[in-house]
Amino acid sequence: MRKKNKPQAVIFDFDGTFCNVQPNLHLLDHSDPHLTAFHEATHTATENKKVFELLEATKAAGITPVLISVRGEMWRGVTTNWLGVRDFVPEHFHMRRDDDTRPHAEVKREIIRALKEEFEVLAGIDDDPKNIVMFEEEEIRSIFVPGHNGIDDPDTMEIPEWWHDVIIGNTEQAPVPTLHVPTRVQFASPGVSCYVPVL
Repeated sequence: MRKKNKPQAVIFDFDGTFCNVQPNLHLLDHSDPHLTAFHEATHTATENKKVFELLEATKAAGITPVLISVRGEMWRGVTTNWLGVRDFVPEHFHMRRDDDTRPHAEVKREIIRALKEEFEVLAGIDDDPKNIVMFEEEEIRSIFVPGHNGIDDPDTMEIPEWWHDVIIGNTEQAPVPTLHVPTRVQFASPGVSCYVPVL
């Protein structure tokens, strides 16, 4: 067991990770900077059960779950209500400023770099391939949740071998694994965008 100098954390995304938003993707209207219809429909979304299992394992190991969402702050109430119904009220919940129009990965990178001053970040869990690339660049392990393209089933998420040792066993970390993200995606609608890294 390694000596802990900082409290440890696992970073969770919200849309597409905790929250299965696939049925609501048709509501995405990128002419609306606040994506009002999409976010107002949050209450109709179901949870991704496998991600909630990872959350419970994280808490059971004494590791802090940190929620980072690129939803604007104006949607904090809607989002925390959805989580509260599922018995999760995050102590650490970071959101995008309402006037921040930067790309999602850029917003998350800034938040994560600040978090690394306070926490030893063990892993990040996200459905956006851009954020998976960003985690790798920040030397943080990641778990990819399928479904960002509106087609793949989030329940097909694979739990990597390191999860048990690093999170559940909370033992010495192995090197950051090679990134594996689908090289081809099929989009459900023109309004849904997905970055595909060159591997």
